[in-house]
Amino acid sequence: MKKNIIVTIIALLTLTFISCQDESEKIVQDTSQNFLKNSPVANLILRTTQYPTSNDNILDGTSCFGVQLPVTVTVNGQQIVVANQSGYQTVKNVIDQYLNDDDIVNFNFPITIIFPNFTTQTIQNSNNFQAVLNACGQDNGINEIDCINIVYPLTMNVYNSNNQIANTVTVTNNNNLYNFISNISPTTILSIIYPISVINSNGQAVTVNSN
Repeated sequence: MKKNIIVTIIALLTLTFISCQDESEKIVQDTSQNFLKNSPVANLILRTTQYPTSNDNILDGTSCFGVQLPVTVTVNGQQIVVANQSGYQTVKNVIDQYLNDDDIVNFNFPITIIFPNFTTQTIQNSNNFQAVLNACGQDNGINEIDCINIVYPLTMNVYNSNNQIANTVTVTNNNNLYNFISNISPTTILSIIYPISVINSNGQAVTVNSN
């Protein structure tokens, strides 16, 4: 009787070990869907999920950061309250109105700026603003992708090749996904659990089944 119990325990432990091994190796079975943080797929995801910093370039002249709305600006002597994205066009119309004016957008400080990773910074005056602009350097030309929006939640398999541990991570918004991919180890293997849905520029839901 005692021998039978021991055999049963060993069998159960063996099954548990095999199932754990299967779970850990699941991420690498379909290698065509795996990607790393420095891969083209990850770059596209980052550009799709970053805070949209180029939409308001008519205000700040840079894609390094965006300006949190609402914000009040003065252009060619006209004060404009920009409460939403349609206000960008109002500013552009004033800039295009005459050819012999300075067309400089002057902010009513303080303002809050938002970087691609969703961190914010309060800018108290024009000198502070210029200092942040100078620190940005030249725009690298890799701006956000705004023609699709990911439908959340989104779940990924995550495999840490250093400690050989696999698990799943569920993200619920752009901020979560952008910062998760930005902050993982370069050797961590990711795999999106498909299918997922995205909304295209026409407002239509599109099913995505692979990288």
